[in-house]
Amino acid sequence: MKPFKYRGLTPQQIETKCKQVYLTTYVREADGSPVLIYSHDGKRVIFTEHHFYHAFSFEDKRNLGMRKFSYQRARLVLWIKEIVTGNQRAIFKDTLKLHKGLRILFRRLYYDKKNKYLVVLKYKKNKDLEFLTHYLVKNKIYEQDLLKDLGK
Repeated sequence: MKPFKYRGLTPQQIETKCKQVYLTTYVREADGSPVLIYSHDGKRVIFTEHHFYHAFSFEDKRNLGMRKFSYQRARLVLWIKEIVTGNQRAIFKDTLKLHKGLRILFRRLYYDKKNKYLVVLKYKKNKDLEFLTHYLVKNKIYEQDLLKDLGK
């Protein structure tokens, strides 16, 4: 998989272009109808505009609680579909996670071990999957824990 290139654009233009690519690739067609994407095992995967901000930003360590747009994540915008649809080999597993101590979140993780790339989806009540986020796994300890959770 090759990262998306944003040649000759300012940081603001990159963010705008990334959002445009995300919306047209994952959220809605030019006619306004939803883009239909199915996981490797036939489950519908829903992408919303709402998740763009979190999925393409990172927490600013200097200003806790603040998020900054991530050029690195923007370059991976087209990888999401490749991983989820099975066009790119990845380990996947459905997991349960306690979410903010309030409720159990039933989710699916896709992990491309070669590129150290993770996509996180959550199950909806109707058994569809909803895209939450994606990122490169840089921390070796986190990767070891992730691989243990994935049974690999």
